[in-house]
Amino acid sequence: MAEPTVGAAAVNGLAASLSNFPGIVKLEPRNPEPGGAISSGHCGATRIAEHWLVTAAHCVDQPYNELRIIGDAANLRSPLAKITQGELAVCHAGYEGTANGYANDIALIRLDDDEVAALGDVPIARFGNTDKTLAPANYPTADMAGWGITSFGGQLSPDLLAA
Repeated sequence: MAEPTVGAAAVNGLAASLSNFPGIVKLEPRNPEPGGAISSGHCGATRIAEHWLVTAAHCVDQPYNELRIIGDAANLRSPLAKITQGELAVCHAGYEGTANGYANDIALIRLDDDEVAALGDVPIARFGNTDKTLAPANYPTADMAGWGITSFGGQLSPDLLAA
């Protein structure tokens, strides 16, 4: 079987509803910079259990001082958005970043009880039962969502977008 390939990044997504992507949250790994600026990464994650989120390892493989988790609102600027931090992140043992082409690029983020309460009503993503093997031939397409850029070289969207 051929290895799956990584394609181009998606831009210009369409407005999306949280109900179509249950459990989705935005991650902002952050570090203070000299002069008061903050360097920040931008990733998504999905809540898979009460205290656990799943994300890409490249989102949490650096020693960030803070990992902001924003959920419960399709618009990040909404007063309904809940913000908390993760307790810890664990990357897949086989993840080596660019050294192996981002193979095993998966990580778990643990939330403590206070962080779970602060996250609010972000649902746990449920995956339906299927008799299909998880293989590219059985699932040739996928829906994705996030708060990515709206055009090449453009700004990050404050609104949840899907492609």
